[in-house]
Amino acid sequence: MSKAAMGAPTSRRRTRQTRDQRYVVASQWQLTVWRFLRHRMAVVALVILAVLASAVGLYYYLQLIVLMFMKEAASPPEPVPVPLAARIVILLMAAGTLYLGVYPAQVLSIAGEAAGL
Repeated sequence: MSKAAMGAPTSRRRTRQTRDQRYVVASQWQLTVWRFLRHRMAVVALVILAVLASAVGLYYYLQLIVLMFMKEAASPPEPVPVPLAARIVILLMAAGTLYLGVYPAQVLSIAGEAAGL
């Protein structure tokens, strides 16, 4: 007796089961992406939209770079006075950022205890 007659899955049936299982364990996001990729025109439109958005961004940022580095300033910039309270806040924020960057384990353990982890 052949394997197919005995109820054993054939290679075609096995492939189908694997494909079905992939859909069963796929997230909603994966299913949406797979449905989207089936429509070739939509993918082409998305690529065109991405290229146009990149071109607009490139044009905008190149204008800023040209303005900052390649054009002469009309007048020298004047320093902006910073109040004492703002200086203190900036200093405290910089110290906090450095502390979190150098000693993150202490802060993460405190946060883990607070969250009950």
